Amino acid sequence: MTTSDRWMITGAGSGLGRALALTALDAGRHVVATVRNDHPLPTQERLTVLRLDVRDRDAARAAVERAAQALGGLDVLVNNAGVGLVGAVEEATEEEARTIVDTNMLGPLWLSQAAIPIMRAQGRGHIVQVSSVGAAGTMPMLGLYAATKWGLEAFGEAMAGEVREHGVRVTLVEPGALDTAWGGASMRFSQPDAAYERLRLATFGTAQVPWPSSE
Repeated sequence: MTTSDRWMITGAGSGLGRALALTALDAGRHVVATVRNDHPLPTQERLTVLRLDVRDRDAARAAVERAAQALGGLDVLVNNAGVGLVGAVEEATEEEARTIVDTNMLGPLWLSQAAIPIMRAQGRGHIVQVSSVGAAGTMPMLGLYAATKWGLEAFGEAMAGEVREHGVRVTLVEPGALDTAWGGASMRFSQPDAAYERLRLATFGTAQVPWPSSE
């Protein structure tokens, strides 16, 4: 195996993560893909699928170690796992706030912390943080989601400067609209307060929560 052949991709059960995993496999890479639930990933000699809830720090560290052991090292970590949350700041419950912070910001932190020593020992590596255009600016009803992506980018930029001399690169990716399950199965909705009904209608074209399925 040559440099960048050994990939670990989180949230690979659907959407962007699945597309990245399949693309890497098509390019001849060896991939460890993590999923939380059932998945449509194919059975493939160069693919290892692990169950992982990225909110669990110990489990995240164990998954990275298992990936490095299975692959003989780790060249690329793609922190893709994440969830969305639609709701006014006032509407968000403590559980909703902690879930999105733990998944979108702390999950990538735990995985990065586990991957850096492995990559540093190799003298090379690449950590890819999947952020969002929401990190460049936010809008009503997406404040907590954007906050997690801002936090992801803040520690990601600092981390890039910290690990550069060890041959480890960090990339922040800010996707725009993608045809994934982000607006469907991966989206959470806070219990709506009638005070924000007009704003919801103006912002999303519907005041219904969750919004009607497009299928």
